[in-house]
Amino acid sequence: MNIKKISILISIFLIFSLGLTAQDAFGFLPKVNVSTKFSKLKWANSLATRHSLYEKENEIFQHQYVLADFTSIVSTKILHNKTIYGGYMLRSKEGEFIHRLIQRFAWVQRLETARLGHRFGIDQTFAPENDMVFRMRYRILLEKSLQGEKVNPQEFYLKLANEYLLAFKETAQPEARLIANIGYELNPRSKLELGLDNRFSDFTNNSLQYKIWLTLTWFTSFSSSAKKKL
Repeated sequence: MNIKKISILISIFLIFSLGLTAQDAFGFLPKVNVSTKFSKLKWANSLATRHSLYEKENEIFQHQYVLADFTSIVSTKILHNKTIYGGYMLRSKEGEFIHRLIQRFAWVQRLETARLGHRFGIDQTFAPENDMVFRMRYRILLEKSLQGEKVNPQEFYLKLANEYLLAFKETAQPEARLIANIGYELNPRSKLELGLDNRFSDFTNNSLQYKIWLTLTWFTSFSSSAKKKL
């Protein structure tokens, strides 16, 4: 797929999603993810911030900083296509710090020209003056190269994901997410992804909440063994 076709695909997707007038909020989610490997372990650290640009209640476009998340996760493969994760997230929001413990299990199915990933997760969130909140989540993700059978450096790829979250808290509502990203692999150790994260919640009260987040993520990695060779 050439650059012109890719640009048309991105433009159609953005126009379709942003043209939906039912959204209750729109914002921007930039993120940096840095990972490294130690023997059989992979250690990934990320910093993400959330910025609100539009809220239906105010009916005006206005930038507002919402929060920042620092996440550190260690993972290891237990079989050739199955991985377990354990980690911690620190959230800074409105002058308070929120802590979250993370546990995940994932496996990948390799299709002829794509990859299909499944991920189950649980987490426990601890906020000041609040009880611990336990959540369960499941995500299915399809990744496909837009320029061949597999993703290679200096090529584009597509990611489509559907995720469901359920929090065990009296006032919490289930949430569903539809995510679409266009990625570009800069080199074997670095890639960029631009996409839309559509979040739906409050299904049970006939007052569906719909929020759109424009995401921009930079992934980079380095090998601990590379340092030993220098």
